[in-house]
Amino acid sequence: MYSKTMAFLHGVVNSSAPAANPDDAVYANVVNVSSLFGIGITVFYTLFYLLLDARQFFPIIFGNLFIIPCYLIPISINRRGFFYLAKIAFFPIPFFQMVFDTGILGRDAGTHLFLLALPSLGLL
Repeated sequence: MYSKTMAFLHGVVNSSAPAANPDDAVYANVVNVSSLFGIGITVFYTLFYLLLDARQFFPIIFGNLFIIPCYLIPISINRRGFFYLAKIAFFPIPFFQMVFDTGILGRDAGTHLFLLALPSLGLL
């Protein structure tokens, strides 16, 4: 099971179109890994909210069902060979997610503090 999962993840990370420039291939892999982390983290805390109290957290669970597929957009753009566009497509997704989550959970939940870490995405 572990080896199949790792083979699948390796395939997704390296699924971008062949790059003429080796740096483009590295950036494409970074965007793919970042998108996979975004999906993994969002699925994890969506399941946490589902187990905690699905009725109270229904708006955020429902909203995350639309946000999770957005993380697949940069991966599909990388597959087509538009590496710079994939970076641009990835960048607003976590910002939108944090603003959305903060709007639903409220300022007292502390999720808005993650916005302080998001500017580091500009280093992609």
